[in-house]
Amino acid sequence: MTRRRRRDRIFWRTDRGGWYADFRDYADVGGRKEALIPDGARVATTDRDEAARLATARLAAYERHRERGTAGVPTLEVYARRHLQHKARDRRPATLERDARALEHVLAFFGDDALLTDVTVAQLTDYVAHRSRQPGKRAGTLLAAQTIKHELHAVSSLFQRAVAEGLVASNPVRRLPSKPRVQRPEAVWLEIGEAARLMQAADAIAAQSGRANTALGVIVATWLLTGGRRMEVLGLEVDDVDVKARVVHFRPNAWRQLKHAKHRRWIPLWPQLHRRLEAYLEASGRTTGLLFPAQHGGLLTDIRGSLARAVEQAELTKHVTPHTFRHTYAATRMQTTDHGAPVSPYTVMRELGHSSLALIEQTYGHLMQVRHRLPAVEYREAKVLELEERHERA
Repeated sequence: MTRRRRRDRIFWRTDRGGWYADFRDYADVGGRKEALIPDGARVATTDRDEAARLATARLAAYERHRERGTAGVPTLEVYARRHLQHKARDRRPATLERDARALEHVLAFFGDDALLTDVTVAQLTDYVAHRSRQPGKRAGTLLAAQTIKHELHAVSSLFQRAVAEGLVASNPVRRLPSKPRVQRPEAVWLEIGEAARLMQAADAIAAQSGRANTALGVIVATWLLTGGRRMEVLGLEVDDVDVKARVVHFRPNAWRQLKHAKHRRWIPLWPQLHRRLEAYLEASGRTTGLLFPAQHGGLLTDIRGSLARAVEQAELTKHVTPHTFRHTYAATRMQTTDHGAPVSPYTVMRELGHSSLALIEQTYGHLMQVRHRLPAVEYREAKVLELEERHERA
C-alpha cells in the first residue's frame, strides 16, 4: 500500500479556512480526510506548524490501529461520526446537536485511538464516576445526573447501530449494573381555574391584536382540551377537526410528521373546544389547509411572546409552556367519567399518544386541589367555585 508523503498529507481548505489532512491510505482502520482540530477547539487550526503536529499524532494513532490487527473494527471516534451522519437523516437538528455534545465528552474520556471493542462495562462505569465528579453549571454543584444519563443514552444508541451492523457482539450500556438516578421534580400543571383564566387572557390578547396572535385564545384552548404536543397542535389542518364525529385527529400531513406511529390518534372534540373552533372557523372562513396558519400563510412555530403576555395577564406565577397544557389535560381527563365510571388510565394513555401506563401513573397523574367527576374535560372558573364550596361543605 502506497503511503502519502508528509508534505502533501496536510492541505489548506479555502472554503473552510483551516488545515485538513488526508489519511485515506489508512481507510482500513477508519482513515479519511479530516479537519485538524486542536483540543478544546471546534474548528480546524489555521497554524501550519500546529497542523503538522496534529497530523503526526493522528498518523501515529492510525499506525497503532494497524499494528494491532484491528482491520474492520472502526475507532469510536470514526464510528461516532458515521452514526451521527445516519441520525441526521431523520432527527431534529437540536437532537443531533445534543447527541454530538454528549459523544464529545465520551470521546474525550476514551481517547482518539479507542476502538469500539475497547469500550467495556468496567470502563463505562469509570466514565460515569469520572463525569459525576465534574462541576455543574451552577457554582459549587456537580454535573447533573440527567446530563450523564443523556450521554449514556447517546452511547447506547451508537452501540445499538454497531450491534445491528455486526461490529460488536453486545451493547455495554445495557449491561451496566447501575446508572445515575435522576430525581425529577413534579411537572407544572394548571388547576382548572388557572386554565380558565389563561384562556380568557389569551382571548383578550387576541381581540386586541390585528396580527399573528389573533388565534391565540383558540390555540391555547386546543392545547388544553386535546393534550396535544406543541407542533401537533400548531400543525393541525382544518380537515383534522371532524365536527360531525366530534373528534380531533393527530396524524401526519404536509406540514409536520409525527415522531412515532403511536402518536397518530384521535381525541374527543369536547363541547368547550367544539364551540370555540366552530366560531373560529366561521369567523376566519377557513375550509382547508392549516387550522392556525402564520401571518405569511405557512406553519406557525413560535408564539412564546404572546403566550407570556397571556400568562402575565392571567396573573399566573407558574412557568407555563405548551407542555404544561399537556400535563393539565392529563390531570383533568383523569378526573372525568366514561359512561358513568371513572375513565380508564389506558384511555388517557392512548389520547396522549403514549405506549406505557407508567408514564400516566408516574408523570402525568397529578392530583388537583379540586377533585370532581364530570363527563367532559372543561375549564370554567364558575364551576370551580361551585365545586370548591361543595367540597368545603362535605
